[in-house]
This record gives sequence, C-alpha cells and structure tokens, in this order.
Amino acid sequence: DGDGRSKWPPSMKKLVSPEHIVYFVNSRDELKELVRRLRIDEKLAGNLRQLCGWQEVGDGHSGRGLASGWTLLHLVRWLRRDGMETYIVAIGTAPQIRKAVPGLKEVTSSDDQLKKLLNG
Repeated sequence: DGDGRSKWPPSMKKLVSPEHIVYFVNSRDELKELVRRLRIDEKLAGNLRQLCGWQEVGDGHSGRGLASGWTLLHLVRWLRRDGMETYIVAIGTAPQIRKAVPGLKEVTSSDDQLKKLLNG
C-alpha cells in the first residue's frame, strides 16, 4: 500500500540457507518443523534458534549473525561489480565470501580489505 510498513508479522524470521533459499518461520515450533524437514542436526538447530534470537548464545547474548552459512535476510549483504547492473549475494565472513564469489580474490587484496568494504 506504499506506506513503507512491512507486510510480514514482526516476529517472522526470514532465514537464508547457504543455498540462498529463504525460509519464513514464525515460531520455535515452525523452526523445529523446518529442522525436521531439512534433516538438520541438533547442533545446527541450536545455532538456528540462536540466530532467530530464541535461544541465548553462551555468554548471555541473544542472537547471532551466522550459523554454518545460514543468516537472516536483513543481514545479507549484496555486492555489485563495477560496470555491471547485477548484484551478488554475499553471505558469511569475509574469507567465506572471498572464497565463494568468483573473481573476488583477484580484485581484493585481503580478507581485511573485503571486511572494510562490507562494513562501510
């Protein structure tokens, strides 16, 4: 309707898999069903609960940014090559992104350089 508000419930989590598939989950129960359906092991399941903010991360912090290549949609970063109009999904740490994105190693001198670019 053009008012800029999201059509999704605020509690809905939009999980992005390492394969760049987005899964929508509203609750721990829906996440549990997704874990069962995708045959995700218990360790990753716990990490996904942390990613969604539904389980503490060790030292009292709630949530995390990555879980074995999974992330939340709003944390996905996008890269655009100079002279191109297409964007590349960048998920993971700087070393993971440099490894996954074809040609990125050739145009960035180090993981630290890419990290600075990603973080502005």
